[in-house]
Amino acid sequence: SVNHKFKIRNTGNHPLILKAAKASCGCTTSSFTQTPIAKNQMGEVLVSFKPSTPGKFRKSVVVELNSDSAFAVFYIKGEVSSR
Repeated sequence: SVNHKFKIRNTGNHPLILKAAKASCGCTTSSFTQTPIAKNQMGEVLVSFKPSTPGKFRKSVVVELNSDSAFAVFYIKGEVSSR
């Protein structure tokens, strides 16, 4: 599988809460910081993709936030070669 950890810094004045994460397909999963992220502190979103066929891929995870922007989208992309 392909994994990538995205780091998130809270640049706001209130705790940042990652409420939920939704992957673009069943082959992509995610986990995220479950506790509120204090001002100037870091949290993370881990995205995992399990390829089933060779070829290029671009997968996304939409994370719901308690901020003004309401959500953030994270992407992983690459190419899977055949064995």
